[in-house]
Amino acid sequence: MKFKFHIVPQEHPLIRYQHESVALCEGLLELGFEFYGSDNYWFDAKNNNYLIKKMPYNFNSDVDVYSTYYFRAFPEEILNVDYKKINVFIDREDGLYGEYGNPNYKKFNLILRTHYNKNINYNYYNKNIKPWAFGLSNRIINSINESYKEPIIDRTFISFRLSHDLRSKAVEEMSPVLAKKHPMFNAITMHIETKEALALSEIDQSYWEQSGHRHDPAYYKLLNSSLLTYSFGGFIFTKPFATNRIVKQFQSLYKIKADILTKLQKDNSSCHFIDQYDSWRLWESFYANTCPIHMNFDNWDWVLPVMPINKVHYWGVSGFNFKESAEELLNIDNRAIMEIGNAGKQWSIENYSPKATALRLIEMIKKI
Repeated sequence: MKFKFHIVPQEHPLIRYQHESVALCEGLLELGFEFYGSDNYWFDAKNNNYLIKKMPYNFNSDVDVYSTYYFRAFPEEILNVDYKKINVFIDREDGLYGEYGNPNYKKFNLILRTHYNKNINYNYYNKNIKPWAFGLSNRIINSINESYKEPIIDRTFISFRLSHDLRSKAVEEMSPVLAKKHPMFNAITMHIETKEALALSEIDQSYWEQSGHRHDPAYYKLLNSSLLTYSFGGFIFTKPFATNRIVKQFQSLYKIKADILTKLQKDNSSCHFIDQYDSWRLWESFYANTCPIHMNFDNWDWVLPVMPINKVHYWGVSGFNFKESAEELLNIDNRAIMEIGNAGKQWSIENYSPKATALRLIEMIKKI
């Protein structure tokens, strides 16, 4: 089985960090599969070579992998898809109604959807849409490993790079309670936009540039040395009344219900939908020596290919009960919190390492 990854080249004005393709190719390389790209991508400064190399003229693939970013940069390429091959589309965009609903992708054999949510009837659009996740890459794994011996400090690390309304709500409602025992430590290291200010090594500088300024060894060190880490991500919307666009106009019924529950001072989370819950911050927290705090995946109808277990692999907030969740966490001793962090680390590497991710795709392709 041979793979071709359709890549937006680094010099293109619409270049984006194509993390999912990198992780898949790292896994395929480890498994011994042959793959090339439509262009060179992801320069490995350690080996002085590209992970994804531009394909030779005579290369013929069995599986072609596309992404949201590729078709945004080259929209005309949808006309050149070879449907005699197995075609895979990575849809990592957020939103209730994402790229997966595009009729141009009807013939694709697989659509790998991050931010998968049970509240959307994906079969209405395409029966080949499957849950996916950002997962881990070797850059994340190796960089976090470099500081894994850092002593753990009893603190709650807040490291949000971008502002989400869910993050703001969590900080406002959870932090005052949690800080009674686990002080807040707010360090947004990656807002620095110049490589000179970061004083990076040549290898780290290369990763920083290629990842859209998401790579910072100082951040990984802080992550490894914090007992707890806020891993929240997402925006809060009114829940769709039903699971497709046809009845989207009835969303106002949930808005009315939410207003009534608010006036009664009751939890109105059942009327809401959290989007964009997956992030690099989440997976970095899973793999590091910290206990991630996020929303309860099962309670919020989120779906990953392999699900984490609340209070076993991470600490999840059900509904909007931030204060209650914090009070409960105060009653958990630090050793038990560290055990959750260790279990999450093991779970993430077993199920979302590059090798595990590539194996998952291979098994999905075998079923086609």
